[in-house]
Amino acid sequence: KKTSLLAYILAAIGGGLFALVMPCTYPMIPITISFFTKQATDRGGSVLPLSLAYGFGIIAVFVLIGVTIGQPIIAFAVHEITNLLIGGIFIVFALSLFGMYTLQPPQFLMSAAGKASMKGGYTGVFLMGTALVVTSFTCTGPFVATILAIGGQGEGANVGRVALGMAVFGATMAIPFVVLSLLPGKLQSMPKSGDWMNTVKVFLGFVEVAAALKFISNADLRLQWEALSRELFLVLWAVIFGAAAMYLFGWIRVKGESGEIGPGRMTAGLAVALFAGYCVFGAMGNRMDQVMSAIIPPYSVSTGIGASSHQESGHTIIENDYQTALRTAREEGKTLLVNFTGYT
Repeated sequence: KKTSLLAYILAAIGGGLFALVMPCTYPMIPITISFFTKQATDRGGSVLPLSLAYGFGIIAVFVLIGVTIGQPIIAFAVHEITNLLIGGIFIVFALSLFGMYTLQPPQFLMSAAGKASMKGGYTGVFLMGTALVVTSFTCTGPFVATILAIGGQGEGANVGRVALGMAVFGATMAIPFVVLSLLPGKLQSMPKSGDWMNTVKVFLGFVEVAAALKFISNADLRLQWEALSRELFLVLWAVIFGAAAMYLFGWIRVKGESGEIGPGRMTAGLAVALFAGYCVFGAMGNRMDQVMSAIIPPYSVSTGIGASSHQESGHTIIENDYQTALRTAREEGKTLLVNFTGYT
């Protein structure tokens, strides 16, 4: 059965919100501010039509991608090489967020965006919207593929449903940039970059490392390496988020930070520490919630992903060998429960 329309829309919004915090979108923030500050000066502060055109342009490009090359994108996104590549890219982003080096987007994209900011008018905002989609697609690709996969469920092409999902996803990403474009004159009133911004940047580095493990896990499952089991995955996440909590508590500090910790950062550190503890709870073999169950690998160190048999709660569990399972059930006079799952 198809996913309900409301659940589909909420999934598209959630994917867009998560994509917004990915570093791929960061280069477009100063470009957007610079472009619309110049336009506000030239147009006496009236940039609303251009801002709306900017947002609709972003949405249109995402919809165009969804309805024209949706299936190739899905095949591309679930491929093991793609997952390994994205995992590696996330590690690169994480090291950049930790301050090891400054990551610059490809020069040809920055050049295209720079030319867009110089052209002005509707041509400029269209080129900027296209540049935003292209520069962010490295991070948004997996979310886009998920939306396309859900939108394509059931019989038929479902072009309208796919277009709706992509439009909602694109709108979620576009709205913050539209709002940003409407506030060029109030830039001085925005919070100044300082310790709080650096804290967010470094914390996102920990999140990037954790996200990289998920993509590496996808590749591990498809290639059947059996290298990243449920227990190991959760232990690694516990270590990552435990380190993130210690950073938020101020026990780990990067160069140039002060030792003062505000109540907001302390509260965030407590929440992250509790999540790290939850990962330890899961690594011990305890049942986890549905969201985490969908994220973590589906096999344990004791079973692997090949054909195997073990006992659990008095029942015989046989993996990846239906004939043996059927024969065993008949011999023991039991009914047979068949559980289907996929690698990613």
